[in-house]
Amino acid sequence: MKPLLLTSLMLVLLIAIPLQSPMMSVTDAERPNRLIPSDDQIYGVDVSEDIYNAVSEQSYIDFIIELTENGSRWVNEGPPIVYSDANIRARDWISQQLVQLSDGRITVELMGEHNSVVGRLPGWLERSAPCLMIGGHYDSVPGAPGANDDGTGVAATLELARILSEYEFPLDIYFCAWNSEENGLIGSGEVAQIFADEGIDILMYYNVDMLLVQNPAVPVDERVLMVYNSESSTTYHNGRYWAELARMMSNNLGLNLIKPFSSSHFPFWMQSDHYSFIREGYDRAMFAFESGWSIDDAYHQPTDTWDNPMYNYTLAKDTVGTIGASMAFTMANAYGEPTEIYYNCTLEPSATRSYYFVLTIETDIGVEWFGSDIAASLYAPNGSLMETGVAIEDDLFITHATQNGLYTLVMENTGGQNTFCEFNVGYNTDIDGDGMVDSEGYWFDQIQWELDNDGDGLSNAQEMLIGTDRWNADSDGDGMRDGWEHDNGLNPLVDDSSEDPDLDGLANIFEYGNGTLPHNNDTDADLLPDGWETDHGLNPLVDDANLDPDGDFRTNLQEYQMGSDPNISDLDLVTPIALFGTTTVLVVLGGILVKKRRSS
Repeated sequence: MKPLLLTSLMLVLLIAIPLQSPMMSVTDAERPNRLIPSDDQIYGVDVSEDIYNAVSEQSYIDFIIELTENGSRWVNEGPPIVYSDANIRARDWISQQLVQLSDGRITVELMGEHNSVVGRLPGWLERSAPCLMIGGHYDSVPGAPGANDDGTGVAATLELARILSEYEFPLDIYFCAWNSEENGLIGSGEVAQIFADEGIDILMYYNVDMLLVQNPAVPVDERVLMVYNSESSTTYHNGRYWAELARMMSNNLGLNLIKPFSSSHFPFWMQSDHYSFIREGYDRAMFAFESGWSIDDAYHQPTDTWDNPMYNYTLAKDTVGTIGASMAFTMANAYGEPTEIYYNCTLEPSATRSYYFVLTIETDIGVEWFGSDIAASLYAPNGSLMETGVAIEDDLFITHATQNGLYTLVMENTGGQNTFCEFNVGYNTDIDGDGMVDSEGYWFDQIQWELDNDGDGLSNAQEMLIGTDRWNADSDGDGMRDGWEHDNGLNPLVDDSSEDPDLDGLANIFEYGNGTLPHNNDTDADLLPDGWETDHGLNPLVDDANLDPDGDFRTNLQEYQMGSDPNISDLDLVTPIALFGTTTVLVVLGGILVKKRRSS
């Protein structure tokens, strides 16, 4: 990517005037320095492609083999409830795997009477922020090993636990394996009620239940169904958006297998664990399901084994990667910055490549691309052409969009030779549909941007992002307020009071006390270093270069250049010298007169 051109694009986006143009309502005066948590924490960084590429098909298969090797994992509801030995072993194995795969970062709890396994990977934000969740059920019907139903969901959960636990994301991520799904969604129902009672806010729950059989009669981009909540009370932001985000990720990063599918047209919407959460009022729940269910003859049969020749694990690999990438992309935003996507490809002559992105609010779209003879064409969700252009070497366009949905950017090589193409797209989002662009907030209540509990000049939200103590104005105890350190490019988490980054002779603690700038050795721009002014009793905040406090007819600037003290008059030294010189002349003249008289 070419950073100068990218910067110019974003500057254009910032000054664009249509409604909800990126960052339009955050003025320069209001916008703080870029908030950066610790180096290990994901903030303003999109690792979705890394997550997608880290998914291993063999690892996924191995999880299913180990889960199913002991046969059916049935549960008899009784009373009393009876768990098969295989069910108990599966529960314990999944619990151990979540801990081991994450090197202990995931904490595991058995929840509900039916011992559903719930693992939590903590985010670096507070627990009040929303969470993301993936899960499937670990029980199976009697006589069926349950490789597809639902080893696929358990394996998806474990594979993403392995990958996502390598990162420190801002939000909690839950990895769940439900029990007794086959008896009526019992285990997930227990946990959904617990979550609701505890006020846990679920941003999206990805339920995975049967992925391995495709319908060969449908187009390739419809081989896996991402069934979203389309009940009458559900908004675009709570339902279809998340399915279209998955389609975007599968297309842009993977095999383009995902079809968004409305729950109102799906006959099994109420028959898997996501629906337990729908019943508890969680609208944002989605169901990843195979397209070939009508020809899946191993369903609830002894032939539901990992090596069934009908099973296609490529479908599962792409779906798991898509879900993980969707999570990472969702958590990639940063305060004060619009959403951006970056991709590249090599195109043969006349070849095209389509990329998707999803809009959730009226916004400007900025598209910048590089590559000789590369044409870019942008299409709205209804298929209408919005903008097009051909680059000689690079080009950009900005257009305005009002419709929510999946947009398509088509890159075409109009030249006669293979061409490398790269591009980026900038736009605003509002994924929760609250009317506020995501760049103007983060995962906090809006009130946290307005409160400053310790009066240090940083809002509570800023303090939570940076990691400072919002109840202590000087988190590192170095005598300088957190807000002043942050605003002046110092580290409010480390005692840097004795450092002198601008080499003006004043340590940071003295710059703080004087009100001077720690990264500018001449705060008032009068050509006199702050340290020199302070040492000589001058004001480093006011241009006093042309003043003459000692009345010796030399300005402060001249005194500085000559290395003299601006408070000691040079006349105090000149007068004795002048008197001595005058006396010497008079003595010499007197001597000459005496000599002449004697001669006469």
